[in-house]
Amino acid sequence: MKYLIIIFLVILMSCSSKNNKELIEADVINVMANSQHTKDADLYLDGIKFIDLKTEDTFYGEISKMSVFKDKIYILDEQVRAGLYVYDLSGNLVYEYRNKGQAPHQYLQLSDFIINEDESVELLDSYLQKIFVINKKGEYIDTKKMSFPASDFVKHEGHYFFHTNNLEVSKGEEPIGLLAKSNLALREHESLVPIDEARGEFILNQRGENFFFWNGNAYFMDIFSNEAISLNSDEPNIIFDFGEKSFPKDFFAENDFPDQGMYLNHIFSNELAWNLTGFSGFDNLLFFKFALGMEEYFAFFDKKNNAIDLTQRRSWKSNNPCFSFLSLPVAAYENQLIFSVTAKQIAQLKSNGCSQLEGLEIDDNNILMLMKVK
Repeated sequence: MKYLIIIFLVILMSCSSKNNKELIEADVINVMANSQHTKDADLYLDGIKFIDLKTEDTFYGEISKMSVFKDKIYILDEQVRAGLYVYDLSGNLVYEYRNKGQAPHQYLQLSDFIINEDESVELLDSYLQKIFVINKKGEYIDTKKMSFPASDFVKHEGHYFFHTNNLEVSKGEEPIGLLAKSNLALREHESLVPIDEARGEFILNQRGENFFFWNGNAYFMDIFSNEAISLNSDEPNIIFDFGEKSFPKDFFAENDFPDQGMYLNHIFSNELAWNLTGFSGFDNLLFFKFALGMEEYFAFFDKKNNAIDLTQRRSWKSNNPCFSFLSLPVAAYENQLIFSVTAKQIAQLKSNGCSQLEGLEIDDNNILMLMKVK
């Protein structure tokens, strides 16, 4: 009887929490209505510097994900050299962790990582459905087994949150949702955002940073949605309102095309707002990217003044000869947006008069550009 009462109370508290969440009114950002189209990046950015990652002996092939934590740069190379590479802020290699294979404690397909306070790192293997843990020196510690597939994850308020990439569409009577919450022991889980059966696995070829942090809270953003889901049950979601261009909630159910190309063609031709990603939060300021059809926009949202400056990525201008929105930021750190710069892009910046690049040892992707946010 005692255990039945405990179970009942847990269920009751869970239901109460969900009901409270449903009563919290979402924060609405009226993207198109409040936009100013300033095009002046100097209103938001103040100073640019570069870091040369020393890659003479050990190098990564591409940056699948980057995080900067406690003066260290963590780079996940998902495909080319399949490992984790850690540098200090002077660009010196601290350690690399490469352990791909089929033996015990080895991974096959790393897709994401998180860094803990003690600087241990948890690496997600989306194929094996495991989390590999290494210490601050890059030494293996532990393996955690998951009961469902996921491609991205974060740790927030003592729980894991997983993006499953809609992979559980046809498995089981109660499949795991698009967004799932689990305890740290991975023994209990609940679905926070349901899967979209009409979408199927269409999302698989549309990868991005689905989780972001802002003002002490964490959010999940599905690229086929206008709403960022708050991972704190007491905090509101964020709705990005694009007016008539907002992505339809039942888009996949109402549009049954035979292949992905036709879905994308429909999105492009109707200039629907989609692919919201690249979020970086700085106090009252939120930087993010979205697309209207095929056109890519970068935006700065000023929460204090409830205003947005946005324009097409290539249209942002600056008086700094080292400035260029070459691509999406790969990370943010201490009020700085961080970009990876290719050798071709460096040549273009030098031709613009950017003298800071002189003397750097340049490989194809080892130069990081840091833009300070005001």
